[in-house]
Amino acid sequence: MIIKNNSGFTLVELMVTVVIIGILTAIAYPSFTEYANKAECSDGMDTLLQQAALMEEFYNVGDTYDGATLANASSPKGYYDISFAQASTAFYYKLAAEPVDANQYTLTLDSVGVKGEESGNASSVNCW
Repeated sequence: MIIKNNSGFTLVELMVTVVIIGILTAIAYPSFTEYANKAECSDGMDTLLQQAALMEEFYNVGDTYDGATLANASSPKGYYDISFAQASTAFYYKLAAEPVDANQYTLTLDSVGVKGEESGNASSVNCW
């Protein structure tokens, strides 16, 4: 009598494996996209804080914000474009980091240190 030794996987075992991988993917993907959005936010926040430090340096030298310009028009990683949200006056400025991607918030920072998020998509992560 010959005993046949079958090795391998059955179709049911393969389907169970595919279902388990699908469930793990469905759980992991939203977390991954949230972390990716936070990474994009940090690019804008860091750039705004650097520009604010340069604005304060300009103020310390000239005792006014009037006439100050921005060192860079975009963030280092390219996720945000940096601009003045309001024209700077002698004692006030407001910087804005406008996202290149429409799913992010526009970040703002002013001379008093007030941080804001404007016109963002509801599904986006709060940055500040």
